[in-house]
Amino acid sequence: MAYLRVASILTCSICCRNEWASAFSSAVRSRTATATANEPRHRDRTSLNASNDEILRGLLGGGGDDDQDPYSTYTHQIAVPLGDATLLHESLRPIQTSLVRDCPRLIRACIMPALLRLPLLYVDGARLPGTSSDEVDTLIEKVVHESIQSVVYGGQEKNEPAEPVMLPFCGLELQGEDNSVLYAVGQNSNDETSKGKQTLDGDEDGVIIVDDWTTTSTGISEETPQQSGWETLEKLVDVIQDKLEKDHELKTSWPLDEPQGEELVYDDASVDDISAKQRKWRPRVPFVRLPKGFYQDLEADLKHRKENEQQQDGDEMQSMTDLGLDGISPWFWYEAWGEEEIVPLPGVRMRSIAVFKRLTPGGGEAEESFYVPNSVGPE
Repeated sequence: MAYLRVASILTCSICCRNEWASAFSSAVRSRTATATANEPRHRDRTSLNASNDEILRGLLGGGGDDDQDPYSTYTHQIAVPLGDATLLHESLRPIQTSLVRDCPRLIRACIMPALLRLPLLYVDGARLPGTSSDEVDTLIEKVVHESIQSVVYGGQEKNEPAEPVMLPFCGLELQGEDNSVLYAVGQNSNDETSKGKQTLDGDEDGVIIVDDWTTTSTGISEETPQQSGWETLEKLVDVIQDKLEKDHELKTSWPLDEPQGEELVYDDASVDDISAKQRKWRPRVPFVRLPKGFYQDLEADLKHRKENEQQQDGDEMQSMTDLGLDGISPWFWYEAWGEEEIVPLPGVRMRSIAVFKRLTPGGGEAEESFYVPNSVGPE
């Protein structure tokens, strides 16, 4: 078994940017190389960050002044990168392939493996007065690192390898009135009532690593149940959020969690008023997301075809669902995968946590808005 230590989460962000940029676009490679060749070698990190951010913004496109998504105000995303989670990729690829087969237009909605991630928390770093963007980046990275040390290692630096946190996935969920986002939902192995959509556990591909808490070296008896991957991530999110909000007065938010047709679990079941209840944080991985303007582009295309293509006798009319007017329709996936185990126990291993910085204005939670990690933990 491969082990991983949680060392420093502070990784040179410019290296991450250059690696990711070169992986996705030759244009990024050439422009970054040109910019670097013309820069004096003594430039500081802030200048380098600004230069690379400007290059990527230009390639990804700006705009978004009319964006009304409340998540567009958040400047950073804290998430578990799943670009190397091959077991999860192999499980999600057939679902994406089926969607595209039924509705080819949905190929634009499929999130590529390199951008796959498990969102933990969103942070509004613009609300910290008297600090530069680079200082906010460093602050968030520091808080995440300290939180990992506190939750995973009990506040002590560890030299020995630790057991991985595993997270199984069971079932899919659709979100948005326009069927706009499809999620793989984590499962909590310690929750006997969980059917997968309310809980999370583990497998061979994707989070941080923790000690084996059942050993005597931890001071915990062997009868004590080991904390599940879901529970570890939930506690980690709580600690990070508490530090950022109380110690640094930064605004944070959980990822949007409003699935269609699901009875969600709340912290206080005795409270009758749903508006007064506090929803529980849940780990979910978005892997199909309608791009911005999907329906507008579709309507314009259908109008153009109607005006310019003559319907021949005997031609079959495509259904509105197959054309994409029902978005990520449950007709495409629910019967085959809606209640199935996506990744069974032991689950996907969570290898690291990354701090992603928003590079394009607007876009809400869309992965391309947080295109590359500002900082990423060790691989």
